[in-house]
Amino acid sequence: MHTFFSSKSEQQKNSIVLFCCFLLPLFIYGQADSLKINQYDSLGNKHGLWISYYDSVSTPVVKEKINYRNGKKHGTAEYFHKNGEKGSRHTYHNDTLNGRMIIYESKSIQHYYVYDMGKKVWYGVVENGMLGYAHICIDGIPAFSYTQSDEGKFIGLGTIHTTLPKKSPE
Repeated sequence: MHTFFSSKSEQQKNSIVLFCCFLLPLFIYGQADSLKINQYDSLGNKHGLWISYYDSVSTPVVKEKINYRNGKKHGTAEYFHKNGEKGSRHTYHNDTLNGRMIIYESKSIQHYYVYDMGKKVWYGVVENGMLGYAHICIDGIPAFSYTQSDEGKFIGLGTIHTTLPKKSPE
């Protein structure tokens, strides 16, 4: 009587063949949509992840990686220097800065900004993991500044602008 699997090693070989011939192509085909870059939607707008490269360098270096939805920046955008190091990271909502933006001045110094639908609400500098200074903004204008002491306590530096924009009557 002949059985399909004659030994344990034969079972393993057949399992590998089954995986490679039938299951692997299904997995790869299912991932193909998420791997597409620099695509347009049906209206001709940029959509999904777009990656561009610097032209003037001998080996390809990524210049920017930007996510688009319906032709507008939406989600994460990363910008790089010609040497390949990350320059900044921004978060967009329908082409408007919204959320965190980080500018990498060096490996130890980062500038952080937080936006709420295009208006700056906070920004500061972090050096070697410690907050150097920060500003809280009202209507996009710095209103209060503070720093972090060596002990990790926050110290207010006072107001930056004494005249803040007046809200228009509703």
